[in-house]
Amino acid sequence: MVKSIKDRGVVRDILNNYDNVVKIRAMIEEHNDDSEIVNAIKDEFNVRFYPATRIFMSVKKMK
Repeated sequence: MVKSIKDRGVVRDILNNYDNVVKIRAMIEEHNDDSEIVNAIKDEFNVRFYPATRIFMSVKKMK
């Protein structure tokens, strides 16, 4: 339960920063495979798999 609440905060904090959204959009255009994009987000923002996936899906819906 605590991880879930913490993950939501991390996702919100990353998505509220426009520069981060621009970086993620660049990653989406740079990589072809969704798993490569999620791994790049994990490496860039030092998050676990689940928040990285949520971040990726949120930015993908923004376009």
